Amino acid sequence: MIDPVGVSEIAYMLGVTRQQVSQYKFHNKLPDPRIVLAQGPLWDKTEIQSFINNVGIKDGRSNNG
Repeated sequence: MIDPVGVSEIAYMLGVTRQQVSQYKFHNKLPDPRIVLAQGPLWDKTEIQSFINNVGIKDGRSNNG
């Protein structure tokens, strides 16, 4: 079972806008979403947190400082 998060939640986690998260997705800078619904893509919160902490966004943005 996943703990779903969408673009808004990821934007909050990264401290960026929803539009920026959408650009990250468009440019393949995020893992593939687990589910895609009519309302938009959903990722697993644990997977996204791990990605942010361990991999970061390819432009260097990360919570590791």
